[in-house]
Amino acid sequence: MWDERAVIHARGNARYRVDRLLSGKNGWADPVPDDLGPVRGKTMLHLQCHIGLDSLAWAKRGAVVTGVDYAPRAIEAARVLSQKSGIPARFIESDVYGLPRRLNAHFDMVITTYGVLCWLPDLTRWARVVARFLKPSGFLYLAEIHPFVNTLEFTGRSETPTLVGSYFHRGVFRYHWKGGTYAVPNARTRHNVHYGWQHSLADVVAALRRAGLAIEYLHEFPYAYCNLTWYTRRRTMRKGRGGFWHLSGWEDKLPLMFSLKARRA
Repeated sequence: MWDERAVIHARGNARYRVDRLLSGKNGWADPVPDDLGPVRGKTMLHLQCHIGLDSLAWAKRGAVVTGVDYAPRAIEAARVLSQKSGIPARFIESDVYGLPRRLNAHFDMVITTYGVLCWLPDLTRWARVVARFLKPSGFLYLAEIHPFVNTLEFTGRSETPTLVGSYFHRGVFRYHWKGGTYAVPNARTRHNVHYGWQHSLADVVAALRRAGLAIEYLHEFPYAYCNLTWYTRRRTMRKGRGGFWHLSGWEDKLPLMFSLKARRA
């Protein structure tokens, strides 16, 4: 599934602005809601980097970036984009849990952003991997879709969000889309069955604390980094200042995104 989507996304579209990257323009990476300060010269491990656009954005700011993804076509696309753009970064094909067998290094920062945790069945193992790759004073930065969003649907006749799932669901979800991707809804796709896991904020915090990380902050936001209701084919969300998307009629009422910074003690 992810190989198929990586090929589609690497061609460029409204979400993955490959054209802007290759033409030397700005605005081709997802925004993050927090200021992490200067990153020039600092080492960064970017987990679940997909085709590497956000990895290359950090590298352009001067970070020494290693991007990781388990889809071979995604890593292939990331390497091509790095070469064509002239922005240096290293990309490794590996799933998160197996990375300690593939990489022996420590980093100033571990970054993972947007649509990442729902694909991981075991957050305890994930947090241990994060801690394994951090330098003694290093930190994790996570920006992610709020888990409350996974309890909502927007497919009714009205644009009112409907509560359809449990925030505390345990076990695997099985999704079957009619086709297309979140970036290219009209794309022809053959692999349309997805599996995912619901993790509450408490699950995330507890896993990191068990791994020996101290939480510096946890922020919640009433907006998101992209149009979370793309599958409705309606203008349910609208893009605002800073590149973030707001839910029409529900501004400042629902948590749509969160961020977290945790430092190795």
